[in-house]
Amino acid sequence: MARLSRWTHGTQKAKHETTMITHRLLGPTARDYMRERLAQGNTLSSLVLELVDLQHGACWTYLPATIAENAIARFDVSVLGSGPQFWDPINPVQMEPVDTRLREPVIDYLQAYLAQRPECACVFEHQLAAPHDPYLQTLTLPLFFYDEEVYLYLYGGIQERATIAEAFAAANSFNMVGFLINQTESVLPSVSGTYVLRDTLVLLAHNVTALFVEAFDGEGCVLWSVRSG
Repeated sequence: MARLSRWTHGTQKAKHETTMITHRLLGPTARDYMRERLAQGNTLSSLVLELVDLQHGACWTYLPATIAENAIARFDVSVLGSGPQFWDPINPVQMEPVDTRLREPVIDYLQAYLAQRPECACVFEHQLAAPHDPYLQTLTLPLFFYDEEVYLYLYGGIQERATIAEAFAAANSFNMVGFLINQTESVLPSVSGTYVLRDTLVLLAHNVTALFVEAFDGEGCVLWSVRSG
C-alpha cells in the first residue's frame, strides 16, 4: 500500500525537492473522462450519470506547477513518474510505490467539505470488493452494501486527515470513484454493514454536489463540483 505524503500549504517535499501543486480548471475532455469512469462504476455511478448534470459546474484537478496545461492530453497516464508499481511474486524485485502527492489537496478538499455540516457525507465505491470478503471485517470505516456492491462512507463533521487517507487506501482500485453528498440525514444507514435498497442509492445520487475519479495512473484525481466558483 502506498504511503500518503504530507501536504503543507501548497508545497510538497519529495526526493529532496519541493514541488508546488496547483489547482487547474479543466474543459470538456475532462468531463468526458469522468463520464467514462462513471460508466465503468457500480450502481451509484450509473445513477449519478443519469441524474446529475455534469455539463454544468466546475471541473478541475491538481498538478505540479511545472506541467503545462497543453500537456494535459490524457487523464489515464502518469504525470509524476512511471505510474503504479505492484509487487509481482513471480519477479520479486524492489518496486517504487505510487507517488500520491496529487491526492493530498483532494484530501484537503474532502475534509473541508465534510466539515461544513453533519448532513454531508463522502461515499466511495469499492469496485473490487464483495460483501462477504473477510478483509472488510478489518476495516474501521463504516460501509454499506447494495446487492453484491460495497460502499465505504465518511460522515459529515470534523474528520481527521488520517481517516480520509484510510478511506482512499481502502477504496483504491483500478477505477476509484467517490461522491460528496449533501442532505444525507436519514438516508445513510446508521449501522455499518447494512444492506440498502436501490431507492437509497437514488436519493444519494440526487444529492451529489461534487465527485472525484481516479486519474493519472493512480497518482491523482479529476474532480467536479456543482458550484462553478
